Amino acid sequence: MPPLRPAPAFALRALQRTLQNEEGTVLILHLLAAGAWLGCVLVEAVVESMQSSDSSVRRIVADLHYRTDLLVEIPLIALVVITGVAQFDPMRFSGWYALKVVLGSITVVSNLYCVLPVMRRQRAAQAGRWEEATRQDQLMLKAGYIVIPSGIATFAVAAYGLMAAP
Repeated sequence: MPPLRPAPAFALRALQRTLQNEEGTVLILHLLAAGAWLGCVLVEAVVESMQSSDSSVRRIVADLHYRTDLLVEIPLIALVVITGVAQFDPMRFSGWYALKVVLGSITVVSNLYCVLPVMRRQRAAQAGRWEEATRQDQLMLKAGYIVIPSGIATFAVAAYGLMAAP
């Protein structure tokens, strides 16, 4: 394993500039919430991959995903939206900044859409309506095809923007 090298000077300067003002604090809160949210989505994807034909496992997965959405994911999305709106600067809305805002918005909207099938599936699973639960699984999967790539792309564009800042 190669030895760890210090962070590039431009990255340290960008972080130092960011932490020197109130906007920097909002940005750090935004990045932490967004990172936790993306981590939550990835963990949910792993949990969803444990689906089986066993109805008790399906019921547990549906309930776990439902509780995770209500207690973790939705509050994180709300924090990301609030801190994102607090930082929004319409005068900068072009280029990489506009791409980051659009990708982030797509991620938020598609993930909020995904909450509806999660809730419907949980109710269906609790009632033993497996055909309905399967239909909601498919809707969640389709939304996930948007949420995860757009979330990762948003992070990549944001990281590039932080590193490229003067």
